[in-house]
Amino acid sequence: MNAYGRTKLGQEVLASSLLTEKVPFTIGRFSTLYGPGQRLDKPQGLISQMCVQAALNRPISIYVPMDTLRDYLYVDDAARLTREVVHRLLTGHAPQLQVMASERATTIAELVHIVRTVTRSRVGVTQKIITPGTGHARDLRLRSRWPLEAAQRPTPLPVGIRRTADAVLKAHRRGTLPALALGSAH
Repeated sequence: MNAYGRTKLGQEVLASSLLTEKVPFTIGRFSTLYGPGQRLDKPQGLISQMCVQAALNRPISIYVPMDTLRDYLYVDDAARLTREVVHRLLTGHAPQLQVMASERATTIAELVHIVRTVTRSRVGVTQKIITPGTGHARDLRLRSRWPLEAAQRPTPLPVGIRRTADAVLKAHRRGTLPALALGSAH
């Protein structure tokens, strides 16, 4: 829907054309990743940014409608799924394209509620004017190509957000939040 997405698809086509019939490969498409350790010096990562704003008791600016749906995948779950894809690739059972997702859609409004609940803080939201045609899909529900085993269910969103918030709060208490997260000028 936008230049970034078209570039990513172009990279997949190029990789497929270079690798097909030469080596076994899988192209992995991750849903929206989140978790502790995300770079906070970049204004991206909605969950991490919400946790920063909760720690600083500041509102967060949201640029998409509150009913926008995304699939949020905890970073440890992404690592586990990647390990599984590599194992399947080595045993000859991996598809050439693998979507890696939690398989549950969550609205921005639900995220705000969960962050408020787990951080016990009032996460304020400033809704910015949304320009039509910016290339953001309102609904990105995703399905992996194979079902997850019961023991491999994704980390519940409140648990992953709690871990993320704890990491952000720890950085804030140590005084190691990057200048961008603190709102300082560059």
